[in-house]
Amino acid sequence: MKIRLINLIVWCGLVLMACAGPAVVTNPQSTTTTQTQTQTLTTTATRSYKIGDTGPAGGLIFYDKGNSSDGWRYLEAAPVSSEFKSEWGLKGTSVIGIETAIGTGKKNTSIIVEWSSDTAAGKCVALSVGGYKDWFLPSKDELNLMYKNLAENGQGQFAGKVYWASSQVNDRYACGQSFYNGIQLHGNNKAALGMVRAVRAF
Repeated sequence: MKIRLINLIVWCGLVLMACAGPAVVTNPQSTTTTQTQTQTLTTTATRSYKIGDTGPAGGLIFYDKGNSSDGWRYLEAAPVSSEFKSEWGLKGTSVIGIETAIGTGKKNTSIIVEWSSDTAAGKCVALSVGGYKDWFLPSKDELNLMYKNLAENGQGQFAGKVYWASSQVNDRYACGQSFYNGIQLHGNNKAALGMVRAVRAF
């Protein structure tokens, strides 16, 4: 009788183990890694910047429109190490659709590059700086913000020379700005060499 009772108990135990299924083992290191990655993504997505802060690409933030719309909120000037001299390009061609306002530099650049990549705008597009490849030539008003918010405050290591904007005047002249005295220029010959500091929006 005792032997039968013991066998019954053992059998019931085996049945319960089979019904419970295989044990689930959690890798604590994997869980920690996932939590860390989630926290990093959240921090990156919600981080805010002030004018003059170092941006994601290693440049300097020079504009904050206050909220994210049309895919961007901030404008970042590229580091001085990426600066170069170039002609504006396309002398003799009036590029249709070019604007001057804040937020139009990226569109201006795309339009110019459709005509020719051998331009100041095209060379900005070809840049790869700080792991980012979304650079463009700033519009007239964006360039002015770069001067007022960075150069006037001694940031950005700008040369005291004329910098190109992606805005144009006509088929022969394009917009630029002196970073020596801040004067905005509207009669720069497109074939002349000017300084170029690319920007990105994010």
